[in-house]
Amino acid sequence: MAGSEIILRYKDEVMEHLYIPEQAHVTTLTKGLQEIKISLNDTTNTRSEVQFVDDLTGSSLQGFFDEGQMDSLQVEGMATSLYHIFEDSIYQGKNIASGDTIIMIFEENNLDHIVVSGALEENTRRALKRQY
Repeated sequence: MAGSEIILRYKDEVMEHLYIPEQAHVTTLTKGLQEIKISLNDTTNTRSEVQFVDDLTGSSLQGFFDEGQMDSLQVEGMATSLYHIFEDSIYQGKNIASGDTIIMIFEENNLDHIVVSGALEENTRRALKRQY
């Protein structure tokens, strides 16, 4: 997490709010498995560990917390997001989005959905199964 400055607000020693007023940039390492098809003529797959870096950038960022757990993030000003999608730990693809504002909503510490507004550009790419 980086920015011109990072302001954290606590209530009773529990984080309540995060604010990066300028040059907001957040990266997160994500890990999981990717299914790999063994051969063209076989339906058997194997799994390999993969890791990616999710990236969130904008002019400013606010993070909102509920009982110390991340509830949502709001990035404003030329906001961009690169997020890798996993279902049951299996890599599904990636989502690249940009707009004036990106809001990420979390449920039980997992990203539930993303809302992008203003000058929207989005590209979701599904994972391709590598063949050997």
